[in-house]
Amino acid sequence: MGLTARDVMQVDVRTVHPGIKISELERNFSHSNVGGFPVVDAGRLVGVVSRTDIVRKFALERNVEEALSDYYRDYTAPPEESAASVAGEAAAISETIGKRIDGLSVADVMAPTPVVTDSSAELFEVAQLLIEHRIHRVPVVDDGHLVGIITSTDLVRVIAEQRI
Repeated sequence: MGLTARDVMQVDVRTVHPGIKISELERNFSHSNVGGFPVVDAGRLVGVVSRTDIVRKFALERNVEEALSDYYRDYTAPPEESAASVAGEAAAISETIGKRIDGLSVADVMAPTPVVTDSSAELFEVAQLLIEHRIHRVPVVDDGHLVGIITSTDLVRVIAEQRI
């Protein structure tokens, strides 16, 4: 039998709560120098959040606001008024998105059904999960509790150390 998740996983896992605001999450990203966190509530893994999730949510918010703005735009205005109107709408969209984003929490942007593995999984199985789901981290869960995490960097480290 080869290496297992238990042999490679990081056990000192930084987590976040689903109720924290996005601004606090960004501070956690900056201080921790990581791109994602397991989301834990009352000791149970309830999701995973990454910087990509935040960008995706912001892009969705912008698309919704622009679609609504386009729907209500007055296309009969003279061209010189249209440019000013479009600029004003862009500013209003940005303001609306900013207000909406200020109120978002981790629960609003996280992936609520994370891909997980257990500590006895063989390393090749973990690598397959990363590739199949196009993700960079897999929480390791035993009996419903987070016990570790394996990132794509961890797998590269194992290869570089010639442990496989």
